Amino acid sequence: MALSKPLEALVSANSGAFAGFFATIAIAPIDSVKVLLQSSSGAEGGTIAKGVIATLIHKYHKEGFLSFYAGVEAKVLWSMIGKWFFYGAYFWLTSVYENMMKKSPSFLANMFIASMSDMSHVPISAPLEKIATQAVKNNESVVSVFNRIYKQSGIWGFLPNPRLYLLLSLNPSLTNTIFTQVKNMMLKARKRPLTSSLGSGESFIVAGIARAIASILFYPLIKAKMVMQGGKNMGVKECLEEVYKAQGWKGLYQGLTAELMRGVFSSAVTLMIKERSAHANRALVMSVVSFFAGRGPTRKVIS
Repeated sequence: MALSKPLEALVSANSGAFAGFFATIAIAPIDSVKVLLQSSSGAEGGTIAKGVIATLIHKYHKEGFLSFYAGVEAKVLWSMIGKWFFYGAYFWLTSVYENMMKKSPSFLANMFIASMSDMSHVPISAPLEKIATQAVKNNESVVSVFNRIYKQSGIWGFLPNPRLYLLLSLNPSLTNTIFTQVKNMMLKARKRPLTSSLGSGESFIVAGIARAIASILFYPLIKAKMVMQGGKNMGVKECLEEVYKAQGWKGLYQGLTAELMRGVFSSAVTLMIKERSAHANRALVMSVVSFFAGRGPTRKVIS
């Protein structure tokens, strides 16, 4: 049974959320280290000047193993909501583009579609990301971070910087665009339909390379976001200037290794699981549709 475009978008969204859940749990320890390395501007006399491994060991000895999972509730929720909206919107917008243009999106069109898809979840996911960041940085519970931010700034304290997130949407959009373009080329070369999936190993490698390229290009903006979410209330330009003044160019790329380790592994796992779980999610949606279709009103047959 073929599914309609809206239901296929739901399948894509569900697969993304499912993948986001497992990827977030898997990378929680390295993600907590990334937050510590990125959220210091250096102007406050940041004490974190260690590498990734040294910071992992230091954090483990000082705060224990469970500290790696501080704020994980908000992280999981943020990741699942973000991935659900992103992949659902991406599938739907791509379908609209193909219906209008009668062809698959070009590289730039794909970038624009992916960027708009990423912005679709920012009002919901950005506050959760801010709470998770401060929970990790200050080793607080999600509830205490929420109460503190609300007490200090009210509901406005959770709202994201729209200009920053618009720029940052280029990061996942470039990752997804590179992955999609390479995937489509590989499927066309094998004369397989574009709705097919890559193998687990192929998905992992292609997604990892795509995320590495995007992370390196946009890292200073990622750094600015983490500094601002860590408690600094300032604009993007002001934040970057403060980091540069305190630490120079090196400061703008502090934590890049952790970002690459976390980001590459996260994207690779997410896209790999999404590719492999699409079939199961499609079967689930089809079974639900079939169940409710079978419960519809029946007609009486008059003999």
